[in-house]
Amino acid sequence: MERTDFVHCIAPLFYCTASDSVSGDTRYKQLREWNIILATSLTEVVMEHYRVQLDAGDFIRTETINDLYQCVKSKQ
Repeated sequence: MERTDFVHCIAPLFYCTASDSVSGDTRYKQLREWNIILATSLTEVVMEHYRVQLDAGDFIRTETINDLYQCVKSKQ
């Protein structure tokens, strides 16, 4: 799994933010659309594409998309 592939996979979920402005350094929980529904969608996409189960603690411990990528990678 490459970081850029991960970013491209999840960027469309951030529906109020242009996908091309989402990067590894994006602090995803500070985006306007961040909420429990988006967290659930993100969990499902990660499970579908990477076969990794994210939980609430993973979202608490991560701040950026790079952090989230590292979390997913560590669980593979």
